Amino acid sequence: MSTLLEAKRLKGIRIPPEAEEAHRLLSRTRQQLVEDRTAVKNKIRMKFHQFGLIDDDENRQMNHRLVEELLAHTPSRELTIAINAYWSVWKNLDEEIKNIEEELKHQATEDPNETTYRSVPGVGPQSARILSNELGNMSQFKNERQLFSYTGLTQERIFEWRTGP
Repeated sequence: MSTLLEAKRLKGIRIPPEAEEAHRLLSRTRQQLVEDRTAVKNKIRMKFHQFGLIDDDENRQMNHRLVEELLAHTPSRELTIAINAYWSVWKNLDEEIKNIEEELKHQATEDPNETTYRSVPGVGPQSARILSNELGNMSQFKNERQLFSYTGLTQERIFEWRTGP
């Protein structure tokens, strides 16, 4: 190990401070809860489909109004109980996501990088929070190549994104 270090074949890594990790925790948790909510919505859709209340070609977005509408036509008490169980989880996830979004708004008011990220066309409040929490002021990157490597982007992808496919 010392030989590799001496030969400059090992590179140091940046360990983010605890406060930075705490900020990241909120945007990452929000993303996980959104994914969980999507999974619950899909489970509800599958149950309705299984019992013939949604056709194969149904393309309406699963929302609370649609669940209410479909629940009015459920063929069994058991299906109603199952749907209501998932729907309760969905409503709780909505509430938790809303709470985290409120905290992210508060976080944004205290972040000196917020204005910079929000000034980029197409970057809204959630994207700005994610970018700021993950990249900060970008001082840890010596050049674009390091930034692209960290984010998993390539020069080609950036060019394609800027110019369109």
